[in-house]
Amino acid sequence: MKKFILALVALFAMVNVASAKDDVFVTSGSLVELKANNVNVFVEWDYSNATLEGKKVADFLAEKGQDWQNSYESELKRAEIVFTTQLNKKSKTVTVVDDRNSADYVMTIKMGDFYYGSTGLSIVVGMGAGNAHMHADIVVTKGGAAVAEVKCDGVPGSGYGNEVRRTTSYLNLANWMVKLVNSTLLHVAVVTTGTLAVLPTGMNAISK
Repeated sequence: MKKFILALVALFAMVNVASAKDDVFVTSGSLVELKANNVNVFVEWDYSNATLEGKKVADFLAEKGQDWQNSYESELKRAEIVFTTQLNKKSKTVTVVDDRNSADYVMTIKMGDFYYGSTGLSIVVGMGAGNAHMHADIVVTKGGAAVAEVKCDGVPGSGYGNEVRRTTSYLNLANWMVKLVNSTLLHVAVVTTGTLAVLPTGMNAISK
């Protein structure tokens, strides 16, 4: 079952990459430090203000029934693993670590509303119809001080079943975080010694 879910996630992630625009952008600070250096990052998830389709998590799951209630926590964990695995796979400068004390930076993902979408529309219609949409705020800190803040405004996820759509959203989020880091501009300057030095501009180039 796990392999089947991961296969579906990979399939629908390719569809999203081909058809979706970027919905992840820097609102404050810069991710330049994550590009200029090879860094260890600890990822933590904050669901304290999370909602499901505009409702409190407990209320939404109660409406859906026992199966949803029983599988919700494992659904989150699997999606989180997909995010960190993809970030490690795609990034050339960021390594996600399990030990917070060994991390250079902490990436806190504060989940907002998650809309599950529709399996029927996602499968039958395709091209974004019935997609899930994830809203979240990401804060990157170093030594407790904020380095950058990122807004996730409706990251899509498609596929058959609520778990696949959530997992695909997390996979897309990882891809776009890598893209944001990679698109951070570095300024090349000539110093007084005549050698070249690469200096961060603190700016992010984001394609829509």
